[in-house]
Amino acid sequence: MRRITLQINKKERGILVGQHNGTEVFQEQVYEKFDWDSTNEIIIPESVKWISLSFIQGFCLPVYERIGKENIRKHMHFSSKNSFVVSQIYRYLPLL
Repeated sequence: MRRITLQINKKERGILVGQHNGTEVFQEQVYEKFDWDSTNEIIIPESVKWISLSFIQGFCLPVYERIGKENIRKHMHFSSKNSFVVSQIYRYLPLL
């Protein structure tokens, strides 16, 4: 399993919103490291306190387009010391 830790700018103040922002974070921090043949653990910093559906939609879009919605959970595992954020993400995934 490949582990990819996101680096979140302090100006975000622990809140990740917006489809464009999600896509940008994936493209800039994840895409080059992503293993398309295995599971990738995406590590969300503890400083992130809230994450929106639109951010997850944008973040998962490149994976969705390449391998399909049904395979997102096979290739992406999310973790954080903040269990609330992880629960938000998994609650949003079926809505993509």
